Amino acid sequence: MKVRLFAINTILIFMVLFLSNASAQLVGSSSLSRGEINEHLESGNVLDYEYILSKIPRAENDRIIEVELVSFDGNLIYYFEILKENGVVDVHLIDGRTGEDASHLKDE
Repeated sequence: MKVRLFAINTILIFMVLFLSNASAQLVGSSSLSRGEINEHLESGNVLDYEYILSKIPRAENDRIIEVELVSFDGNLIYYFEILKENGVVDVHLIDGRTGEDASHLKDE
């Protein structure tokens, strides 16, 4: 069951990355390769996509338009862009290791 969830999470991350043609939006950040993402997920260095997504407040009609796992100053950060129902795009940064809000990184 755990392996199946890992596979589903990995597929979800890759689908969102490729469908959105994501690019790092944090100055000084770098995108991770498929292999790097897999290594971090398998080793437990990063929380799975579904758990991280559950930490972001969203309305039913909000749409995820970009998601990326990036390395920023040695931290693994999930970068989300969410299109709100009113047309506003919210950016959320979540620490991939702890699941905590990392929006302070936008200001650095």
